[in-house]
Amino acid sequence: MIHRTIVIAFASVIFLNTNTAAAQKIDVNFDLPADSLILIETPETEVSPLHLERLIRKYVNKVRRQHKLPELKHNESLDPIARDHSKDMGDQDFFDHTNLDGETPTMRGHRAGFVCRLQYDNVIATGLAENLFYTYKYRSVSRAYFPDHVRLTFDWKDEESIAREVVEGWYNSPPHRKNLLHERSRSHGIGVVITSERKIFATQNIC
Repeated sequence: MIHRTIVIAFASVIFLNTNTAAAQKIDVNFDLPADSLILIETPETEVSPLHLERLIRKYVNKVRRQHKLPELKHNESLDPIARDHSKDMGDQDFFDHTNLDGETPTMRGHRAGFVCRLQYDNVIATGLAENLFYTYKYRSVSRAYFPDHVRLTFDWKDEESIAREVVEGWYNSPPHRKNLLHERSRSHGIGVVITSERKIFATQNIC
């Protein structure tokens, strides 16, 4: 496996014209020849983590309305807790509710000064619920090998499709769906991080 910085050259499918291309850098892991020039033809779609967070909140509440449940309010105090965990997973290359320091979602909330309290009849429960998801900015990538270069063609996703994928992933997983549709939950925060390898981490913390 070779970790490379490759040049994206936007060109037509038929003619590879790097002179008029807008070039940028992208870090991607692929099994490609170490000495090859790698060209990516398909323009990368613009994806804003903040906009993705808003879209995910929208689709979460759409699902809750469909199940006759109250919408979750946007809790801005939870956003940085969720973002920090998404960033930690991307930076440290793990995917788990417990981070590499052994902190659970509730412990990370306490460290940030946030304590969730929910009342169940005469009992007050504390603790953050959490949903996690990861995906990529692209659906697929095809490779074409030429004598002087390797051509990569990405099928990029847009923001709406990514947000739907995240929420559908949670809904289709029984433990995550239970968090998503908990009748006593009242607020949530979303944190999205996109890595240099175009991997997207989404964390939802629910109170």
